[in-house]
Amino acid sequence: MSKYSRDKGQRGEREVCHLLSEHLNRPISRELGASRDGGCDIKVTMGAFVYYLEVKLYRKITQANVADWWEQAKRQTEEHGKDNLNPIPVLIYRQSHWKYWEVVIPLNYMLWQLSATKYKMKDEVAPRITTDLKYLTHLMLLDTDSTISKGTMDIYIER
Repeated sequence: MSKYSRDKGQRGEREVCHLLSEHLNRPISRELGASRDGGCDIKVTMGAFVYYLEVKLYRKITQANVADWWEQAKRQTEEHGKDNLNPIPVLIYRQSHWKYWEVVIPLNYMLWQLSATKYKMKDEVAPRITTDLKYLTHLMLLDTDSTISKGTMDIYIER
């Protein structure tokens, strides 16, 4: 990996930490040595959940990239989240010229919210969704302040 790629990745991680800190009203920092140790980029504990965040800032993003990164996030969460009761893998990515970050989280993490709506799940639905960073922070805060977001959400479900 070139120095430019490493610097760009660290810049992306710092930007995500800043946004999370702003939305969660608490300091969030990078996991130093994560790339060396093969761990997640950022780890956040909120209530009963531990979020293992993998951050990607790339020049050109494809669906194949997202699928590979999602597998990486899940694998790292399985390897490093063994001691936690509720480890949640999270992929946060942005293409260099995009304004907003996109977030991929497990679908089962959101099923309890979806069950309160008329949305019906089918068995063949893939186990992940894509949403935005602000909505992720609303989900992370749910367990700590017992409030439910009154906003809207866009859900992209892969088949």
